[in-house]
Amino acid sequence: MRRGKHQPLGPISSILTVTLLYIILIILVLVLARQILIDISAGEQLDNIYIIPLGIVLPVFLFGTVGLQIIKLIRDRRENRPGTRFKTKLMVFFFAISLLASLPQAILSLAFIDTALHSWYSTDLGEALDGGVEIALAYNSERVDNLVNLAESSLFYRLLNESDYSSLWESLQEANSAVDSLQIFRGFESVHFSGDPVLMLDEPPETIAENGIVPKEYLGPVTVQRVAREFRVGDGDIVNIVFSSRFPDDFGASAEKLTQSRQSYRQIQEYKNIFRIILLIFFSYFSLPVFLLAILVSFLLSDELIRPIVSLEEATRRASEGDFSYRILGRSRDELSILTASFNRMMSELENSRRTTLQTEKVTAWQEIAQRLAHEIRNPLTPIKLSAQRILRRYEKDPGRIGEILEGAVSSIIREVENLDLLLQEFRDFARLPRPSRYPIKLANLLDEIGSQYRSGYPDISFDFSAVDRDIELPLDREQISRVFTNLFKNAVEAMGSEGRIIVRTDLVRKGNTRYCRVQVEDSGSGIATENQGEVFHPYFTTKSHGTGLGLPIVERIVFDHHGQIWFESAIGVGTTFFIDLPLEL
Repeated sequence: MRRGKHQPLGPISSILTVTLLYIILIILVLVLARQILIDISAGEQLDNIYIIPLGIVLPVFLFGTVGLQIIKLIRDRRENRPGTRFKTKLMVFFFAISLLASLPQAILSLAFIDTALHSWYSTDLGEALDGGVEIALAYNSERVDNLVNLAESSLFYRLLNESDYSSLWESLQEANSAVDSLQIFRGFESVHFSGDPVLMLDEPPETIAENGIVPKEYLGPVTVQRVAREFRVGDGDIVNIVFSSRFPDDFGASAEKLTQSRQSYRQIQEYKNIFRIILLIFFSYFSLPVFLLAILVSFLLSDELIRPIVSLEEATRRASEGDFSYRILGRSRDELSILTASFNRMMSELENSRRTTLQTEKVTAWQEIAQRLAHEIRNPLTPIKLSAQRILRRYEKDPGRIGEILEGAVSSIIREVENLDLLLQEFRDFARLPRPSRYPIKLANLLDEIGSQYRSGYPDISFDFSAVDRDIELPLDREQISRVFTNLFKNAVEAMGSEGRIIVRTDLVRKGNTRYCRVQVEDSGSGIATENQGEVFHPYFTTKSHGTGLGLPIVERIVFDHHGQIWFESAIGVGTTFFIDLPLEL
């Protein structure tokens, strides 16, 4: 049975490939956009976009793939291949749908980008960022100046000399409430601390700038500004006094973000025109591959839609040419698959009808041949019989010399008679083979029974039935099927000689709506020559000196009467495998 081309498992693998390409495209767009925005914000000259050449590979690949598909479509149209015109119409339809679907999106996206750019580059936003930075700087300067002025004021010096340390903080708070802590060091030892415990130091500050200003400290979300000064107290000792002011929580982080935002805005403002062009390029870079992917998907879908139609056209053409063995292998479960199944069923019925007709004609012809051959073979029997009678008469007249010819002549006559009888018997069997009387039989048990007869007679030949399903029951004529396997085993043993291996396997297969048991009989013999393989099932063909040439034709007839099929594969020096398909149901 000839099969059409296998339809693929569907566009699943192709759709997965397209989806993977789409994901890669999105990743590339995100990476490129992020890299460019970072460079613009940092004030760099876009020198680090080394990934752009890599990003160009995908659109170029898609262009090439779509181009190859279009070239193939044009070539198929020129060669007038089946289904090409319909495929072209589908492609034009898909192309128009993709274009109509993408145009509104493109217009909307471009308008949105233009509006967003105008909003981003508003002068009010830049003025607001500048104002925020100036407010933060003014607030910071005010706190620093307050601490410096306090440290340099005569009021604090007077309070320090007139008050003890315990009352100094209260007096200082009454004079200047903007100070959040006061800490006094004598050498490296802290002798007094008042105020917010978070601001307490373990030792005097190491770095002190002009006017005693200590660099800002960041204690988690707390920002601290300190001023340190040396003072001589009443007893003549020199002490280091640290004034601290606590900023609102997250003031430092907020001020830093505000400064960075202003810097980024200035950089974006500087590259405004370039940035607009880059956004448009990105939109095109993303939209064009998506459009190409849509066209590629349309090619895949059009192939999926056209393939069953083209297969039906091809199958119809072959049927019109007389080839009823062609079958369409479908996959889907749609209306086209129903049409395909109906066509295959019709082709199967036509093929079975033709095979039945041919087989009937073949059997009728060979019946006539067998009868005619039987008549012709019986003619030599009379001379053989007369020869035997002459030998007997000589024996009666001259019994002393009869021994010279008696044994050889009689043995030869008997052997020829036996061969002629065997030939006639097999021809009669072939001509009068009755219709099978079928009933359920365990195939494994039948094979075991036949195999045991050969195992005892050929101990050096291995019979392997391990791959036979022990549960398979088939409607068979036991006597006729036994003759089939007996003949196959006999031929295999003769092909192998004194030693070898015979393997029998069974599998369940489905052809159309019918289930079959496929039996394989494999031997390790010498194989069948290529020039003889076409005549194996022809009556009276044999390569054996003692064969009649009717064994395999009878086997084929029995299998056919069981509504099955038989064929073989063979290689010289490797062996031969016979395949028999027997239906599971009557």
